[in-house]
Amino acid sequence: MTVILVKLKNNMTVCFSDKGSKLGMTNRKALSKIKSEMITKGISIIDFDYGESGIKPHLSTAKIVKKTIDKGLYPYPSSFGKNELRKKLAIINNTSINNIIISSGVKYQFKMIADILFNPKDQVIVVSPNWLTYRDLLEFGDVGVCNYFLDKNFSLNINNLKEYISTLLRPKAIIFSNPNNPTGKVFSNNEIIGIIKVAKLFSLTIISDEVFSDLVFNNEPRKSIRQLQEANDYINNIIVLSSASKNYGMTSFRVGYIVANPTIVEKCSSYMLMTMRSVPEFIQDAYLNELNQPNHHNMWIGRLKKRYYSIVQSIKSSNNLRLKISGGGITIFPEIKTPKKEFDQNKFATSLLKNKYVAISKGSVFNYPFNIRLTFTHLDIVSAKKGVKIIDEHLNWYI
Repeated sequence: MTVILVKLKNNMTVCFSDKGSKLGMTNRKALSKIKSEMITKGISIIDFDYGESGIKPHLSTAKIVKKTIDKGLYPYPSSFGKNELRKKLAIINNTSINNIIISSGVKYQFKMIADILFNPKDQVIVVSPNWLTYRDLLEFGDVGVCNYFLDKNFSLNINNLKEYISTLLRPKAIIFSNPNNPTGKVFSNNEIIGIIKVAKLFSLTIISDEVFSDLVFNNEPRKSIRQLQEANDYINNIIVLSSASKNYGMTSFRVGYIVANPTIVEKCSSYMLMTMRSVPEFIQDAYLNELNQPNHHNMWIGRLKKRYYSIVQSIKSSNNLRLKISGGGITIFPEIKTPKKEFDQNKFATSLLKNKYVAISKGSVFNYPFNIRLTFTHLDIVSAKKGVKIIDEHLNWYI
């Protein structure tokens, strides 16, 4: 193990582990810091670099939280989660309560699953582009990240995936998000069935991140991977991650669930006992209340669908952006049409933020230097259209 010594301003010295030394400021965080400083100064920003879905919880949820607290329900709940909530989620996922565990959000869930399943130097195939946290957490655990990139139209070629995996030395699992972050792609049932077939061939665990599962706007028929008939004889090797954060606008509640075979659920329960112990009861009650408000939920999905079609049309009408695929989630991933070879996305994003007050996520962090990620669902239609127009006009100076 390498010992990293860092001298602080007050002459104190801190000794970091190899893992600890990996943590720090990144270029991604640097741009977010500039944005935060501008907001603190009172500058109004059209923020396409924002991790919220825009959905507002039902008004009764706050009352439910207060009611639970007023009852004095402060003891540790079960590390498996409240049975009432697990039963509700089991019904939604067409599975047994023994396949459900309540946990924190998907970030914690993936860290837990990675610690339980993977050894250092194991390899995990990440269908890319994808959420950067997968890479960060795997590398933090010294697990190999093997990015399998979708084709130029963001389609999944099963034969190419099979060929790619055959070159790996220690493939252990494959992970993908559906809908995808950053592209907004909704994987078809046929593509998912293809992933199942490939996973069977190489004895891989499948991890399906379905945190955006309700946010599908293109009418693409889809099922959770574990509910597909083709998954039945491989079901014990398929894990679904989900949470209330995006589907129900409850990011700060930090609550979600995992669907897996009972053995993995038991392991997760032991991991929870060792780390966060359990999700607080009032938070679980809040989540259950949201699940019992389908009319409210569907109303919000309808609103987001209108925002989706509006921003898609704005991009299609622009001069400098094109959209190859979208369909769900809270993000879209337009491509810059004719960028110069020397196009510097970091300079463009920084200039756009500082001079035009529009924040975007850079496609370059996903290895797509000529794409930009726009989170749109939290923005009203007028602001989103205005933001796309400003981006389009500002690109005239760079391409």
